[in-house]
Amino acid sequence: MNLKARLTAYALAVPLLFAGCDKKEAPTKPAVNHSPTIERIVTSETEPFTDQEISLECRATDEDNDILVYDWRCDGGYFDNITQRTTKWHSPNEVKEYHITVKIDDNKGGTASRTTLLNVLSRLDTLYVTDDAYTSSGSPDLNTNREHYFFPYLIEVYSSQNGGSENIEDIYLKFPQINKEVRSINLKLTRSSDGDPEKLRCYIFEISERWSENVITYRNRPSCNELPKKAITFPIINVNQSLYIDITDVNLEYGIMISPIEEGTSRSFYSKEGAQREGNTDYTPALIVEYE
Repeated sequence: MNLKARLTAYALAVPLLFAGCDKKEAPTKPAVNHSPTIERIVTSETEPFTDQEISLECRATDEDNDILVYDWRCDGGYFDNITQRTTKWHSPNEVKEYHITVKIDDNKGGTASRTTLLNVLSRLDTLYVTDDAYTSSGSPDLNTNREHYFFPYLIEVYSSQNGGSENIEDIYLKFPQINKEVRSINLKLTRSSDGDPEKLRCYIFEISERWSENVITYRNRPSCNELPKKAITFPIINVNQSLYIDITDVNLEYGIMISPIEEGTSRSFYSKEGAQREGNTDYTPALIVEYE
């Protein structure tokens, strides 16, 4: 075979030789799993009351669209379920702050967790007076919180005729603002001294402007709504005994004024300063509030 024929045969054989060889594929990289992310825990209340049902929702995302498994935990109270995206938590009887934690798992090694705090409150609350004073038409420039030693320690409602001129003493009370829905509000006053033993009838007026116990006098007393909100009768109570007056329907934004209806009657109650002097904060004028 001449050289040209041999070269031609070789050229034809080489492709056939390699045609039977297996082609090796490049190795594939394992898929990367992304951990889920919890954006936030949504709660129907941040300050629930004791024995209240609270709705919870875990808002989470997963880049791989994996099916997530939920696990709810708490350090008080209990859940309706602990494995769903949404659940309900039942708050316990004890008033304090509780930790609500949710953990999510994508079943591929990716996890996330988040905790929120819920401050459990009592449905019953005591709001102590912030400003309390009384004014006297017989001493129109008297500020009872500044002047005589005895005055700051009591608040007094009184009506009398002295030498043909009428003297009226009215009580002024202001309390912290209430920002929740309420079922009932009762005014608590504690008797501080003897005085008239009989029942005492008074009007309650809603105050309509700002005022301060440090400057109020009969001459510069704050304006009140023209008509009384309600008429009340103070029952006969002993010294250091408290009475409770339902004022649920009274607007307390600027406080209330209590004024006597009948002449010749009086009653003295502890002011916040008087309660401090006696060493018993329970004597302080207060609102007893029951929330919805």
